[in-house]
Amino acid sequence: MSLQLENEMILASAGSGKTYQLTLRFIRLLVAGAEPGEIAALTFTRKAAGEFLEAILKRLAKASFDEQERGRLCKELKRTELSAETVQAVLAKVIAGLHRLRLGTLDSFFNGFIQAYGLELGLPGSVDIVDGFQLKQLRRQIWSRMFHQATGAERRELMQICNENAWGDAHKQVSSALNEFIDNNHHRYVRNPAPTSWSDPYTAAGQHSPWPGKLDDNFAQRVEDLAARIDAMDWKPKVRQNWTEFFDSARNWQWCQAPPDSKAYILARLLERYQQLPEGTAVLKFYRDEIPVDPALGAELKWLIDQFVGSVWQRARRHTQLTHRLLERYEKAYQERVRSQGRLTFSDMPILLLGLFSDNDPAWAFYRMDGRIQHWMLDEFQDTSREQWAALEPLISEVLQDPSNSRSLFYVGDVKQSIYGWRGGDPLLFKAIEESYPGRIESRRLAVSFRSNWPVLRLVNAVCGNHDFLAEHFPMPAVERWKQDWEDHEPDAKLSEVTGECRVITCAERSLEAKTVHAIDLIQQIQPIERGLSCAILTLKNDETDAIVRQLRQAGIDCAREGEAEIASDNMPGRLLRALFQVIAHPEDRLSLGMIEMSPIRWPGNAKTTGALQFIAHLHRETHRNGYAAATTEVLASIQASIKVDAFNQRRCQQLLDAARDYDALDLRSEAGFVDFLTSATVRESSDAGRIEIMTIHKSKGLGFDMVILPQLQRNKLDDLGAIQFLHSPDTESSWVFKQPPSDFAELDPRILSARNQLAERECFERFCQIYVALTRAKRALYLILNPTPKSSSSGNFENWIRDSLPPSASDEGNSLYRDGDHKWFEQIPKPQQRLQPPAPPKPTVYPTSPSIVAEIPSAVSRDRKLRVADWFRTDEQAAEKGTRLHNSLAQVEWLDPREAAPFPELESISIRQLLEPQPCELWREQAFDLRIDGRWISGIFDRVHLFRSPQGTYTHAVLIDFKTETIQADTLSSRSETYRPQLQRYRQALSAITGINPDKIKALLAFLHNGQVIELK
Repeated sequence: MSLQLENEMILASAGSGKTYQLTLRFIRLLVAGAEPGEIAALTFTRKAAGEFLEAILKRLAKASFDEQERGRLCKELKRTELSAETVQAVLAKVIAGLHRLRLGTLDSFFNGFIQAYGLELGLPGSVDIVDGFQLKQLRRQIWSRMFHQATGAERRELMQICNENAWGDAHKQVSSALNEFIDNNHHRYVRNPAPTSWSDPYTAAGQHSPWPGKLDDNFAQRVEDLAARIDAMDWKPKVRQNWTEFFDSARNWQWCQAPPDSKAYILARLLERYQQLPEGTAVLKFYRDEIPVDPALGAELKWLIDQFVGSVWQRARRHTQLTHRLLERYEKAYQERVRSQGRLTFSDMPILLLGLFSDNDPAWAFYRMDGRIQHWMLDEFQDTSREQWAALEPLISEVLQDPSNSRSLFYVGDVKQSIYGWRGGDPLLFKAIEESYPGRIESRRLAVSFRSNWPVLRLVNAVCGNHDFLAEHFPMPAVERWKQDWEDHEPDAKLSEVTGECRVITCAERSLEAKTVHAIDLIQQIQPIERGLSCAILTLKNDETDAIVRQLRQAGIDCAREGEAEIASDNMPGRLLRALFQVIAHPEDRLSLGMIEMSPIRWPGNAKTTGALQFIAHLHRETHRNGYAAATTEVLASIQASIKVDAFNQRRCQQLLDAARDYDALDLRSEAGFVDFLTSATVRESSDAGRIEIMTIHKSKGLGFDMVILPQLQRNKLDDLGAIQFLHSPDTESSWVFKQPPSDFAELDPRILSARNQLAERECFERFCQIYVALTRAKRALYLILNPTPKSSSSGNFENWIRDSLPPSASDEGNSLYRDGDHKWFEQIPKPQQRLQPPAPPKPTVYPTSPSIVAEIPSAVSRDRKLRVADWFRTDEQAAEKGTRLHNSLAQVEWLDPREAAPFPELESISIRQLLEPQPCELWREQAFDLRIDGRWISGIFDRVHLFRSPQGTYTHAVLIDFKTETIQADTLSSRSETYRPQLQRYRQALSAITGINPDKIKALLAFLHNGQVIELK
């Protein structure tokens, strides 16, 4: 049979039947005579690949025996007839060739070639994929070897680079900083290994930089002359003072040091008018006055700014070159110790295959793969990276250039769902491929939704189609791209009458805790699980997901967290297991030992303390005799025999045991390594029927739910480049990589500005896609919970975008901004009489159980049940992030030298500094604790503790310091301090239990950083 199919690109909007189109194309190829092994159908997740295969088999099976279904399939395939025998023969062919199907993930496809052509790629006979803990261990070995082989100067250089690349996050441990450094930068080196590429855009292109390469020889004199000229002008006193401060900073500044603060009043005005200064057209606005600048004065002011920019440029160039040198050494060691030994990451594979596919005939490349691919089907193409496409293009280009049209390419995706740019996904490939093969690829769009009803889609259209708001607040290239790919959605005819609701709610508080209360109210009112409805709560960040899970479980709502979960961190058995082996690895860790001794677990032994110590010694012996799985089994048995373990913790216990078996398989035999392994061990929490599902928006892509709640949509900046450390060339003609200078100075250079604008445009477009994905997951009901309506909505963020887009609607509730649909839609769905319950976990019988333990977090304790955490803290994103950064930075402060300046302004207060001056005591910083007090299981973190000992070595007294980062009015400081008394009382009890110090001998201090005051709570 002659098989001729067009090459086709489908832009499928959310819920428009992407899987249906892939399934139909696959069956169409089979019915037309293609062999199953000649089709490569590749997607990004195994789950999606499994759903694809299942859909194919189901469709063929139904059509084999159901004449009506076969008629529909015949019509959709645009055939005149389709017999049962034909469909049955195709189904039999697929089943018989299941082992040869190339239906899977891109990673598995690349891995197949790597395994077949390892020797040609310079790899040993066997190839292993490494990730997670193994990769961290290998990196640690590489860093250790590099560090020990380096000279003293090279070691200092290594740490300087990593510290600068951490962008001020001094709280990071060395290992995490190094791992993050490689995650962020290694791929840049692999793409651009040449040293000449790692420099500023001019030097990389062999051109002269427009910025000074060294300080002007007459800098000091010219600054004085300029200051005298400015001083002679008629300024108002306040402006004159600003000029004095500006020139003082210029006099004290030195080349290659950080430039003066660009936000300072005078410099900010000069930067705004930089281009106009030498032209004589600059007008400086100082408060209400406008001062024209003549060309001579403007030229001198521009010269001074150029000195600052040249210094910034030089610092960035040196940092870039040092980074390249470090990455070059790392890559060499990585190649020797990892790749050359057959250990690869998924990101290594497409890069290795570039040479294999491009230097050889594709037919030769498929020889050992026992077949040749004639038809390509690519799913979620907007998530494909440039590296992955570069590896595939030599194979697919042969198909696209085949004049016989007997081979084909079919790729599907949605540019509006491009939310994986941070891991390399490039939606611009859609257009690039179409333009590279003009006339060879047909395209069509799908906008009819088979997922969502009208109430949901009306809001989607109103928000995502509000191009006027986007044009007013965001970069026009991003807006134009969005408008080009947007068209209003409508539901399929079968969904147009389906009842449901869309509601936008304003919360009286900004805290996630308060918004989650609204979500809980909705769940309790609608009871989706009891009615057999799927329900998801979507968030922007993983830590928000964890917080919502905890709050829902406390409210008695069964829920599941979708995505990666740390199995040794979110449960008591995991924390205790980790603490036990931490003590074995580090016997001096008194905090871990105290946590074990104060736990409610009955460790085997004669007494509480000696029992724990004897058990730890026994575990040490057991691990060396029978391995970590055997020791873990004993630990978990003791826990399960001592306390009631719910279904969630039972599941975690089994996962911890599985992790211990995996560690045994590595044959590392290191207690410290086991602790690291447990810390990094994660499981993918799958979606469970019969539970509320909580996940990030990224995890929800490709899924649909009857009911969706969005409680946290605040994102202040949609085009933020703060996390981008290095800029790169927008095109491939002149390749360069350059550390991003401070933005106000970087934007003065046209090439850097162009690169920044392009990155900002891509970042902004991805944020558009993120809100689109969030809004289009709901099938029947969508609930948005927003912050209180601000006084001014001029800033461009998700929430203002939504508020500005809402159509007029009637609402009978004071907190509802918008309501569409039937608010009692769920009452039409009856509850089943009985719901099947999962079997209860087996109950341990070794020991009688302890009394029930109530979990408590001291920071959430309050005298008044009506007082919310939101009343204690500002929880807007900017304040929360700043508070976290301050706490993390304080954790690194051991003692402050009275002769030196404070590392950050919040420590300048005399009262705060006195707390941090050197003292003859033992110091704890950011120490977590878990223990039982008064029948409650207490968890918390000591910010800072000063512990004092007697000459005999016992603890005598202590100072407990809790840092507060919120801004508080001076007249309310005393009353606000009282709200923290329950928390500090619990902390005092916990510290007393751990150390044996009388609670009366523990001084509890609240240190308000922004107010610069310290208050003792007696």
